Amino acid sequence: MRTLHEMAAAIDRALPLCEVVSNQPTDRDARRALTLALAPIADEAFVEPCERAAPPLRNLCHFVRIEAAIARDCLTRSNEPDETLQFIITNKARDLLALLPELKKAFARWGNQ
Repeated sequence: MRTLHEMAAAIDRALPLCEVVSNQPTDRDARRALTLALAPIADEAFVEPCERAAPPLRNLCHFVRIEAAIARDCLTRSNEPDETLQFIITNKARDLLALLPELKKAFARWGNQ
């Protein structure tokens, strides 16, 4: 990711899928789509534009990237997740559902400075 715009676009692609997976963690199509949507967010390059930002935004970027990486890893573990993995997937999707909009708001504040 090179720009906040690209980061925001990646977030916009992932958000609706996070919602679906948080409600239906066994939906294979939604899980596959979310796995793909999380790839750019889970990538180390996602945080590069945040490196010049104030510590709160920089820390949030890193935290979101880690959460996305964990979610993506859980999603790729199996096509039929066991109860524990399903619980983790549901919770990570919910975490991202809460964190991603906050990160977008932080981008907007940072871009206006």
